Amino acid sequence: MEVGKVGIGEVELRRFLANLPAQLKPVGTGEEAVRDLLQSLVDSQIMVLEATAKGYDRDPQVLDRLQWVLHDRLKKQVFQDEVARRVRVTEEEVRRTYTEQHWDKKHLPAHILSATEAQAWEVVEALKKGRNFSELARERSLKDGERGGELGRYFARDEVVPELAAAVLDLPVGGFTNPIRTRDGYEVVKVLALQPVSFEAVQGKIERGLRRQQAFRQYDLLMDTLETKYQVVYHPQGIAALIKMGKPSGGTPAAVPDLPLDLPVVSLGGDRVISLAAVQRVLKGSYADSLSVVGALRGYLVEDSLLALVVADRRLDQTEEFLAFKKERFTELLVGYLRKKEVMDQAEVSEDEVRQQYEKDQSKYRVQGLAGLTEILVSTEQQAKELLAQVRAGADMEALARQHSLRPDAGQNGGHIHLSQGEEEPWGSLYAQVQKAQTGELIGPLEVEGKFGIFRVESSDSSHALPLDKIKDLIRFKIKKSKEKVAFEAYIAGLRARYQDQVRWHDQRIAAVHLAETQ
Repeated sequence: MEVGKVGIGEVELRRFLANLPAQLKPVGTGEEAVRDLLQSLVDSQIMVLEATAKGYDRDPQVLDRLQWVLHDRLKKQVFQDEVARRVRVTEEEVRRTYTEQHWDKKHLPAHILSATEAQAWEVVEALKKGRNFSELARERSLKDGERGGELGRYFARDEVVPELAAAVLDLPVGGFTNPIRTRDGYEVVKVLALQPVSFEAVQGKIERGLRRQQAFRQYDLLMDTLETKYQVVYHPQGIAALIKMGKPSGGTPAAVPDLPLDLPVVSLGGDRVISLAAVQRVLKGSYADSLSVVGALRGYLVEDSLLALVVADRRLDQTEEFLAFKKERFTELLVGYLRKKEVMDQAEVSEDEVRQQYEKDQSKYRVQGLAGLTEILVSTEQQAKELLAQVRAGADMEALARQHSLRPDAGQNGGHIHLSQGEEEPWGSLYAQVQKAQTGELIGPLEVEGKFGIFRVESSDSSHALPLDKIKDLIRFKIKKSKEKVAFEAYIAGLRARYQDQVRWHDQRIAAVHLAETQ
């Protein structure tokens, strides 16, 4: 078949089908299914004709986006050719990293957080003199003190900030650190227990990390090679000018009238010069020395320029594969931009429409709750039994939760949690037991996430409607999408009618195509 002067053959049909998500592929394989697919391709082509007629093919937004997409594609191709294919990681390297960098174990930590470094050193000295860590945490820690500083779970090396990992990984059970500066203050960390981690469990993660490290090294090596090949020169006067001009935190360059904006900062190949004016438009922030300036120039300007030279030398932007990619992306951008301008931007949703939809479908916006509970979560079943006995004897369960529970925030909320429908995991049998329980009934001990908990049912049937202000954006989105769908169906029907004289179907060829062969 043909649309205007563009033919759509079986090759295009096969490519279109191959790129469709599984859920959008046709169920049938006969002529009707072929015509449905071809109609999608026809719609795309007539939208391109319409977008071109409206001048959208010359719109700066479309062209800028196309240039970005093409540049990204070429950059990735150079990266694949020159970097990715050179990365090699052996199992021996992975196993060595697994052992040497302590991927073979997880740590169960406790911490004492202090506001100042001096206070943290006081904690260290007290511990060296034999003070009990848990008692000291209850007395002094700014966080988790009510739990003796326990964080309640094991951490792998990649689950904590680098400062903590470096200080803790080599410690034995019972060992504690010197003060560690974190964003919350100064922490002293103790290792309560270790948990082994199998090689198989982290092999993939370690290998990906090693590949990334190698890729960064290979990329730096490539840039060094290209800078030499294309004779990159960083001009001292231009570098000094950038340092002198700087950019305060507000972002406006300092006024230095005696510096010419055409002053060369970087040159490539002897004939391409990047001036001070061009650099000013790209670089942000201020730079203390020439090393930081060169690093910024390389990252924001020089690397892309070098990659563009590689693309030009190898004519990567002239290959059949790239030109086909360019054509497909341009078509997608034109179709998307036309749809946005002519349909999506016209679909407006008023506040009244949102309110009316909310009132009409309020039952859809209810949170179906099961129960409100008070929980105490501890490490061992025996400890849970002892606490359950205390509660049954009249002890304040909220106070016990604040003192003993390992659940995050239990110290602030007294162990109150909410169990909702659909949350069978990770609660296990608790979900079924709460369904049968009465208000005030105690449940447990039950194993939960490798620990043991006791629970008191505080309320049941706690479903409630979400307020409009919490979900109005979601309702607006749904209404807008519905309007866009209706509007697009009408719009595309109009385009089909307008361009019907330019569409020619080859019925005999269509009847001969079998989709089963294309799948």
